Amino acid sequence: MKCRKVQIDSRQIALRRKEFDILALLAEHPGWVYTKEQIYQSIWCEEVPVDVDNAVTCQMKQLRKKLGENPKGTPYIENVWGVGYKFSHGMNERSGIG
Repeated sequence: MKCRKVQIDSRQIALRRKEFDILALLAEHPGWVYTKEQIYQSIWCEEVPVDVDNAVTCQMKQLRKKLGENPKGTPYIENVWGVGYKFSHGMNERSGIG
């Protein structure tokens, strides 16, 4: 995770700092569901408080758009309705986060 790069099928994905931090958090434990509050506290931990729901939702929207779908045809980051978000197990040897 030190180089802060994301690659899918040899295609480099340009992410902003918050987007990368969110992806790294979710990818640490694929399949775990994180609430917006948990994501916010982990990523915005020392910054001035803002609208949690809007901050996380906006970042997730952009991140999911940039990542697209995994080889299975599902999003890399899934919305778990009424709970939060999780990183799907769709990453494989052709893609990586580092």
